[in-house]
Amino acid sequence: MIFISRSEEETEKLGYEFAKNLKLEKFPMVIKLYGGLGSGKTTFTRGFLKFFNIKNVRSPSFTIINEYTFKDIKIYHMDFYRLENVEIEKLGIDEIINKKAILIIEWPEKLNFEFENFIDIHFEILSETERRISFKIS
Repeated sequence: MIFISRSEEETEKLGYEFAKNLKLEKFPMVIKLYGGLGSGKTTFTRGFLKFFNIKNVRSPSFTIINEYTFKDIKIYHMDFYRLENVEIEKLGIDEIINKKAILIIEWPEKLNFEFENFIDIHFEILSETERRISFKIS
């Protein structure tokens, strides 16, 4: 599935609609976000989390992991941009994947771990305001 977003607002709305249509049946749910700096990953995540009534979403570029709670579901927004060869044990992610949780991972290519079930979302900068956003469910 491929979408063209023409603004931050459209990217955020796409994140919201994506969350709205998710079937929360199998955990952990892993959403891997690929794309360069400024491609819309955090904007998409902001919309995604808005569906769960989570506001004031900031990029976890410096904190590495931001944790949120919605009812009995933990939601982890992770950003591995500043790290290399991330080992899940060192960050405690191995404990997270055994919970009823949603993991949203920016820069997942830096993680030395493969998840069994995941959704890949690729963000491509087309112009200053346009992004191509493609989804692959595995």
